[in-house]
Amino acid sequence: MFGTTVPETLINRAMHRQDESSRIQETTGGVWQTLWSVRLSLLAVILLIGSVQIASYAWNRSAQHGQHGLQGA
Repeated sequence: MFGTTVPETLINRAMHRQDESSRIQETTGGVWQTLWSVRLSLLAVILLIGSVQIASYAWNRSAQHGQHGLQGA
């Protein structure tokens, strides 16, 4: 009906593709090469996450100060 391929064969075929775009990085050098090619994007993500954490910290600190000010009134 749908073919004679069993799931184990499909998984094996999918995990061992030979085309370059679908292969998993096999060496540490390959991983570093990929990271180096997207270094600006990686840096932008790190800076964005850091700035969101700083803004969240500042927001929480100011909210705590506002609460203490209202409790004293």
